[in-house]
Amino acid sequence: MLKLAAPISHLFKEGKYAEQIIMLSDCLECREWCIQTQLPKQELIHFDVNIIHNWNNEIKQYINNSILSKPELELVTFHMAACCDMPLVRNGMYQPGGRQYSRKELLENAAMNIKWLRSFLPQGIEIGVENTNYFPTPAYCYITESDFITDVVTKNNIHLLLDIAHGKITAYNKKIDYRDYLATLPINNMIQLHISGHGIDSNNIAYDAHDLPDESIYREVQSMIEMFPVKYLTVEFYKDHDGIIRELERYNRLKDYFNAS
Repeated sequence: MLKLAAPISHLFKEGKYAEQIIMLSDCLECREWCIQTQLPKQELIHFDVNIIHNWNNEIKQYINNSILSKPELELVTFHMAACCDMPLVRNGMYQPGGRQYSRKELLENAAMNIKWLRSFLPQGIEIGVENTNYFPTPAYCYITESDFITDVVTKNNIHLLLDIAHGKITAYNKKIDYRDYLATLPINNMIQLHISGHGIDSNNIAYDAHDLPDESIYREVQSMIEMFPVKYLTVEFYKDHDGIIRELERYNRLKDYFNAS
């Protein structure tokens, strides 16, 4: 069954809007900044932690405690945002910082971390990784390559969280065709879609604007639901209450149509 999962955001700080968003959602996606919240229907956690990095005991304890604090949890997803362990942020892009991992090390880290997760995850909780957006710096080496993402997903028998905007940004900044790029990702293993619009700055660099998704994105989501085993839809829009309410209503109608068919 397809579900609409709303991310917990700053919009929840006003009670009446939080109630509306919860009412319009089948479940909630918890983020790290609000990991302590006790809101109902938290079926997903989206960690900022990079699954392709080496996890020390402190990180593992944090992940363990977070997961076990959510009794309704069904899916945990992780980032693969940089090939180095202490990236620096300049002009909205990661730059190399700390240890630079090789491709082999990144894959080995992912395998070890997933094995560790499975050692304590309650039965039925799935694991996923999100595709990240490419920017032209060495910090993004390997991690947006479709064969790398495919190896992480298929060799560890986990799922893909496809962020549509990240895919479009990667294709634009690499000057490749988006459809061609999408076709090489492990979309047959897709469990969740992050839905939002991207932007292009004055330097002709695409970036993650978290804008409202337009009609073309709506049609793309519709097509993906028809073809792939998507379970969760998440609209990533945080700029105003009215916008997210409208989009939740819109995607609810789409969800209900597919669940009834």
